[in-house]
Amino acid sequence: MLFSFISICYVLSSAFSASLFLQLSNIDLSSSPWLEFTWKLSSFFVLIFFILQLTTYVIFIVTADHAKGYRLFTIFGALILTSLIVLFVSSRPDVVAYYVLKYSTGSEWRSDFTCENEKISRPNERYFGYNTDKYTAYFFNRNGKWGFDEITCVKNSQEGKGYTVKNVSTENIPHWVK
Repeated sequence: MLFSFISICYVLSSAFSASLFLQLSNIDLSSSPWLEFTWKLSSFFVLIFFILQLTTYVIFIVTADHAKGYRLFTIFGALILTSLIVLFVSSRPDVVAYYVLKYSTGSEWRSDFTCENEKISRPNERYFGYNTDKYTAYFFNRNGKWGFDEITCVKNSQEGKGYTVKNVSTENIPHWVK
């Protein structure tokens, strides 16, 4: 029963997180394995903490009259801890996403891209795509924002640069995160 419940939670959180990532970045999450793992794992833990908070609340209400001493404090401590985690995650999901993306793209995505035999690299950006005409860029801490850009290589460009940049999504980074 417990394993079935956990499996259902994983399937639900996995589908939701893949859809959210597709909206944010315009790429399929399954094309980047480490990012997929960390992104889906974090969304699974968010859902589990929501459920744990509700469960510890019910346990606390049901057993508060019968529990004494350390048991009451243990249940109350678990309730407080899960409540604080749920409060933080539900009020700042952008911060959780920022850290998960910064960590996982930093270890899997490249720090440069190539267009028209020109290698381009910018600080605070990671690029997904290998020997292609289209790249997805994850930027962090660009004027206090993070998000995704779509970079398309242009052959024989009139502007002098061999690529165009189209913003896909942008989110603000809270000041206390920097």
